Amino acid sequence: MRFPTLIEPAIRRYVGWLVAFFVLTAVLGWLAPERAMAPVIDRLRPLMLALRSLPTWQLFLVILANNAIKTFFAMMGGVLLGILPTVAIASNGFLLGALCHRASHLMRPLQLVGALVPHGMFELPAVFIAAGYGLWIGAGVLERMGGQEGVDIAGRVRHAVRRYLQIVLPLLIVAAAIESTLSRWARSAG
Repeated sequence: MRFPTLIEPAIRRYVGWLVAFFVLTAVLGWLAPERAMAPVIDRLRPLMLALRSLPTWQLFLVILANNAIKTFFAMMGGVLLGILPTVAIASNGFLLGALCHRASHLMRPLQLVGALVPHGMFELPAVFIAAGYGLWIGAGVLERMGGQEGVDIAGRVRHAVRRYLQIVLPLLIVAAAIESTLSRWARSAG
């Protein structure tokens, strides 16, 4: 059995651009005035408390459903000229930067990295790959609008959905399992 390439050449440049954009928006989120971000972060607190009270299997399902739905719609939203995947990456990066800045007041740097790495090492690649396919679809739409009749948008969508099922969804399953078990265990042990 041959395993598929994680980031195939068709989307490599889009994924690279999205990673760079994510880092930029994360830095902007980190630098955002705390008083401006406090209401947004405070709104998330009740949700986080509610999620922490769920049994592990329910937390796994909630995390998986949330991530699977959002990444799928960000990818498919690429037909809107790639705007939706770009906005999804920007908002995730900005929010992560703001949350990390807030958490940096409560945790040592290694604790913060330790909290992010376990599930981020699977979830973030899944998000970047899905959004990369979204940009690839959006670029195809732009090419078609520019007169390139040979661009098969439906074929790109089918290919992206296939790759979503082969690569993105399995990564999200692993990420949800880690976040609902190992990350929870690490928080309770620390």
